Amino acid sequence: MEGGQATFLDVDHGTYPFVTSSNPTAGGAVTGTGVGPTRIDRVIGIVKAYTTRVGAGPFPTELEDKWGEYLQKTGGEVGVNTGRPRRRGWYDALMIRHAVRINGFTDIVLTKLDVLTGIDEVPICTGYDVDGVIHREMPMTQTEFHHAVPVYETLPGWTEDLSEARTFEESCPGTRRPTCAASRSSPVAVSAPSAWARTAPTPSPSTTSCRRRRPDVVTRRTDPEAGRAALAAWATDPAAARRPVLAPAVRHTLELFAEEHPGGAVEPRVPPYAAVQAIAGTRHTRGTPPAVVETDAATWLALVTGDLTWADAVADGRVTASGERSDLSEPLPLPGPRRTVRTARGTGARPAGGEAPNDDGSAPDRGEQTAEETR
Repeated sequence: MEGGQATFLDVDHGTYPFVTSSNPTAGGAVTGTGVGPTRIDRVIGIVKAYTTRVGAGPFPTELEDKWGEYLQKTGGEVGVNTGRPRRRGWYDALMIRHAVRINGFTDIVLTKLDVLTGIDEVPICTGYDVDGVIHREMPMTQTEFHHAVPVYETLPGWTEDLSEARTFEESCPGTRRPTCAASRSSPVAVSAPSAWARTAPTPSPSTTSCRRRRPDVVTRRTDPEAGRAALAAWATDPAAARRPVLAPAVRHTLELFAEEHPGGAVEPRVPPYAAVQAIAGTRHTRGTPPAVVETDAATWLALVTGDLTWADAVADGRVTASGERSDLSEPLPLPGPRRTVRTARGTGARPAGGEAPNDDGSAPDRGEQTAEETR
């Protein structure tokens, strides 16, 4: 069976009152056709690599700029029956997770990745800022959803032509990053990604799935050399650093941090650039970390390079947290990539304030080396 319309137009589970008059969710297939629920063993969710909507209603990631026009023209986004241009926005992981739960998807087909070809950085919405409170799941009320401001993670884009790709293995490396990101942000796997999902038989999940990785396995998105170069550029003049420098520097240091402290008990987030899971400990049964620590790029880089202590960052209100670390009394173990910074600031030079102290203010142990320094 194939369903029309979409989850968030469902009269019961959609963004009421901006909905249709029926149930286009998977449960509607049972009541509408008379097929018993035990006869359905697979539910496939069809998801675009970006978000669209026809008509009014809340749309946190909506684009009303050149990128919105680009998605409309390149993706041919017009309503099938009305011919009206669809509203366009970036990929919203929170909406997809909610749709997975409501429909009971067993896997996802990710379409229209080819439309994003040529975009330098592809944003993915990983949270909502609602009146200063960060939500990582769909808000409980329509009022909160209407006021949601998207929090993005950006992924490097690609320029390769996807028109001849028919399997996951034939895709370019650039498209695999958003495919894996979509799989990690969803409770189910992406079994048939990109443009070929519309023109070729559904590939077997056993050969093409981008399954969520164990939290102690770090997948590098940033080339180490490029990351060190960006970090060095930041270290020479932190105040002048802009996105082309901040993005790879933040990603590089987050990946180093996750390698030095593997696990999934804490998720450090530096929006809009990246987030990782780290620190050994127990995770929730649904696989999410029990603690989240969030800060901005300048604060994060100052912390990991020793320019700023944990205590000062907390006292200045530059770090927020939720879950088990919400009181911020327990510092993150941030040894940091200090050799790169010392080299960038001159041989033998030290970060502002001298050699970085430990998070509790005590002198550093010169007998220990960071993961970067051992490499």
